[in-house]
Amino acid sequence: MKFSQLADGQQFEYQGVVYTRQGPLMGIDKTGNSRMIPRSAEVVVPDGRPRTTKTELNLQQTISLAKAMNAFADFEVQFSQCINSTGDEQIDVSSIKQCLSDARNTFKSNIASD
Repeated sequence: MKFSQLADGQQFEYQGVVYTRQGPLMGIDKTGNSRMIPRSAEVVVPDGRPRTTKTELNLQQTISLAKAMNAFADFEVQFSQCINSTGDEQIDVSSIKQCLSDARNTFKSNIASD
């Protein structure tokens, strides 16, 4: 694994020494000595697997495809109803923005609900 994939505070081994990641380029050994570690350096996590990498943190917040599709369908319905409610007159930009805002709020509400 690359040094840049470690979370701050995570222990790793680099060139035979165990360090704790302290920021984007720094490792601190058990005696408190710091060493600059290249982001691209290959490191080993002592137990053989990472606690949590930066990319995994983002992946933990997932929703099901069905929920996303349903929320988007509700967004489309909300937006269409709003646009259609303006009648046959020409729609101005502020009306479209308001319709998008309302539909976005519907989408966010549906995504956040359990």
